[in-house]
Parts: sequence; C-alpha cells; structure tokens
Amino acid sequence: MIPVDKPNTISNDKLSAITGLTYRRHKQLADAGFVPKPDRGRWPTLETLRGLFDYYRRDYESKRGLHVEKLRSEKLRADLLELELEEEQNRLIPMDFAIDCLADLIIGITQKIKGSSLSELEKAEILKDVRSLNVRAIVKKRGKNFRRPDAEDT
Repeated sequence: MIPVDKPNTISNDKLSAITGLTYRRHKQLADAGFVPKPDRGRWPTLETLRGLFDYYRRDYESKRGLHVEKLRSEKLRADLLELELEEEQNRLIPMDFAIDCLADLIIGITQKIKGSSLSELEKAEILKDVRSLNVRAIVKKRGKNFRRPDAEDT
C-alpha cells in the first residue's frame, strides 16, 4: 500500500530528500527541541521546516561569531609579531626613551628662551605654553613604541 500524505505533514523520506539529513539526525533535532517530534513517522511540515531554518540560522550566526573572533585574534597575533619583528630590527624607539628625549628637548628650549633677548612678558607667555606640554600624554597616544624616523619601511 502506498502511504498517503496527511494534510500538513511530511514523511520521513520526503523530509530527508528535502533536507539531506537522515531520520536519525531529524530525531536528534526533535529530541533537542528544535523541531516538533514526529507522529507515527510523519512530521508537521511547516513547524518542522521552520524549526530547521531557525536551527541553521542560529548555528550559522554562532559559527559566524566564532569566525569573526578568530579573525580578530589572528590580526592581533599578526600585529604583535610585526611589533616584535620591528623591535628585533631596531626600528622602534621605546616610549620611556622618547619621553626622556622630549623632556631633555623641552629643558633645552626653556633655557634658550630664558637666555633670549625677548621681553620678560614674551618669555613668560612662551614658557607658559612650553610648561603646559604634557610629554607623557603626547607619547602615550602613540602607544608603547615610536617608529624610528630613520627606519626603512619594508
């Protein structure tokens, strides 16, 4: 006897032909609550297909999120390796060294201004601006290291 489709249900064979999944996999998804359970080997068509689409959408979004995180992690790793290579090639200047150099430069500029022939009022205005420089904040914006100006770009 040929099985007759009940309205709004689909047989195991037709469902497997549509989804490419085995009866066992459909049953696992039903047991996990993603699709309704079959009744005597027949699946509620609309609810089953909707459940399968929802399952695969969530599965895709989950894998996509993992993929994005993996790409972010790989980029971070590559950036760190690039910094390590630049450090090994002596193409970076450590931040503390840069701060010390800039501080020495500011001291030199301050001394030049104080010894200049400018009026005391002009000196005071310029020195006020020089003192307002926050060397550490300026350098920290750049990160841990500066690229050496004489380092060749490769």
